[in-house]
Amino acid sequence: MDGVSLIEQAHDYSYTDRFWASICGKCCTRKRARIDSVKFDGKWPYLTTAILPDNIIWQNMGVSYVNFYTRMLIQMIIAFVILMLAIFGILELFLYQRQLQSQVVVVDNCPTNITKV
Repeated sequence: MDGVSLIEQAHDYSYTDRFWASICGKCCTRKRARIDSVKFDGKWPYLTTAILPDNIIWQNMGVSYVNFYTRMLIQMIIAFVILMLAIFGILELFLYQRQLQSQVVVVDNCPTNITKV
């Protein structure tokens, strides 16, 4: 990890420093020369941390793109079917509820001459 920190220190120029050094050719010649000296193959390096071997699922390394996308398509189709079944079930329950409500007659007018027993 010491090598990464050394590279990060060597490339410790902000985006604005790089931008103004590339735009301003006459007044920032020394700064531009320093920034250009740390470029790698003419490009600014982008440093990332490597993935640990423990985080890689090695069994999936041999899966081709066709196999991967086929599995993904099958999962999407199954999820879509489950979603459609759920929506259909909700609609059927709503219609069943309406049917039960139409069979039951609710009287809104309560009788006024009820006596207590």
